[in-house]
Amino acid sequence: MVDTRRALVEKTRMLVAWLSLLFASFGLFAPKNATVMAFLLLGASAIAGCVFIILELGTPTQGVIRPSVQPIYQVIRELQLVQRPALPAG
Repeated sequence: MVDTRRALVEKTRMLVAWLSLLFASFGLFAPKNATVMAFLLLGASAIAGCVFIILELGTPTQGVIRPSVQPIYQVIRELQLVQRPALPAG
């Protein structure tokens, strides 16, 4: 589990580095006007948001986004009630 998490973090760092270089090159060679800068900022923030969401969903009970675990516990209780074997007659 730790190796998988470490591999995911390493791949994410490589992706972020690659995307940073890509956006830096776009900013370097694009004409300097407000439209280009606005779209570069919009694209960079969209990709940063996607990476953030992917990393947050990797650990659902930790981090900034924490959904309630009560529905999961309720389903587990109901499944345990259903799976109990019936007592033999007699």
